[in-house]
This record gives sequence, structure tokens and C-alpha cells, in this order.
Amino acid sequence: VDQISGKKRRNLWVSGIIEGNEKCIAILNYKDKSFNVSKGDSVAGGIILDITPTIVTFEKNNQLHTFDLSINNNSQ
Repeated sequence: VDQISGKKRRNLWVSGIIEGNEKCIAILNYKDKSFNVSKGDSVAGGIILDITPTIVTFEKNNQLHTFDLSINNNSQ
């Protein structure tokens, strides 16, 4: 599992997560465009597997990528 902080490192990154009553929505940035995505959405050739209040899990080419936006995330 590739763990990535919320900071821009690649063409695909997460700038925020909005927690709603029923589900979480992630603000995902890809090629200088922002997308509001939910679990199951397809973007950048992959699929959003899960969104929690602090983590987005994305799968592309059978590889899992975890975007951790928690305050305790020390990834740089």
C-alpha cells in the first residue's frame, strides 16, 4: 500500500474530505482540476474504494494508494 500525505506529490492528490450524514466526499485533484468524488467513483483510470473522515483509498492498476489527511499523519 502506497501511503501519501495530503500534500501535492503527484498528478493525483486529495486536498480535503467533507463528512456528511450518510457518506464522506473527497476533494480530489487531478491534472490541475478538482473533483468531488464518492466511494465507487472512477477517476484518473482508477476507482475510489473507500472514504473515511481522514483517509481516501484509491485503486489503480491493481495497486492500492492511501491518502491520509489526518492531523497525526507525519508523512512528508
